[in-house]
This record gives sequence, C-alpha cells and structure tokens, in this order.
Amino acid sequence: MWDGEEPPLILCESRSLAGVLRDIARDYLCPIAATNGQAGGFLHTEIAPLVKGGRRVFYMGDLDLSGSHIEENTRAVLQGYGELDWEKVAITDAQVRERDLPVKTKLDYRFKPARAFDAVETEALGQARIMELLTEMLEAAVPEPLSEALEREQRQRVQVRERLRSDETDE
Repeated sequence: MWDGEEPPLILCESRSLAGVLRDIARDYLCPIAATNGQAGGFLHTEIAPLVKGGRRVFYMGDLDLSGSHIEENTRAVLQGYGELDWEKVAITDAQVRERDLPVKTKLDYRFKPARAFDAVETEALGQARIMELLTEMLEAAVPEPLSEALEREQRQRVQVRERLRSDETDE
C-alpha cells in the first residue's frame, strides 16, 4: 500500500484520541500511539524503534502551553533516532481561526502560583472532523487511494480463487 515505504507514524497526545483514530490507522496500515503526556521511557523503548533511521510523523495534540511542551519533548526525543518529517494534523492556530473554536483558560500547576493560559483541545474540532483530518492526510500521503487499493486486493483475491478452482479441476 505504501510502495515499499514506511507508512506514517501517527502520534496523539492522549489515549482517548488515539482510540478514536485506531481504526483509521489500521485501515491505512499505520502504527499509532498515544504519548499520554511526557512519557520519556515509552518514547525510547516503544516509539524510537519505529522512527530509527527517519520517518514521517502525523501528530495530534492540544493547542496550549502544556500541549506544546509535550509535542516539543516528543519530537526532540524521537529526533535523536532519525530525521523526522513532522506534521501537526491538529490542532493548529489556523484550525482555531477557520472554525472559530472556543478558547478556554487552563491553569498550569507546574508554576507556583499556578498560571492561566489559553487552551484549545483537539476535542473542540469534534470527533468526526478529527477523523476526517487524519483520513485526508493519509489519502494525500498514500501512493494509491485506499478505495483503489481495496478494489485491487479484491480483484486479486477473486483471481487467486479462480486459479485454485482451475487447478482443482485440472487434477
């Protein structure tokens, strides 16, 4: 499906977001994982082998101070294993402006006293739109549209079945 190339790695800031996108990732034969915050050990042991030597990465995370730190940390750790073609799928400043998404104020307790920062969570896009965004990115990246690949696979299955039947009748 990917013409011998590695498919993009899909990384999500949260487990719930990765769960929503897991079926799409499976359909496109892409690995998917949730960083679940700044999980350094997980990045080194589970994700690093997937990016060794370089890889395209589609990232989905919140647009806030903490989310930016998570994305920056994830990217910095993984770049130590190979060159990354990193694309943020969601949530971006442009998406916030285009869709007039609600900006919330979140307290960041890493500061003493806690500081307030603007935040837009990926969920503000809505589950359907998030799924569409990932599908659009994958369709643009794959050498052959998924629908055509599935049709080709179905034709090949029919040909194999016919060949097997023909071989049985020849015996």
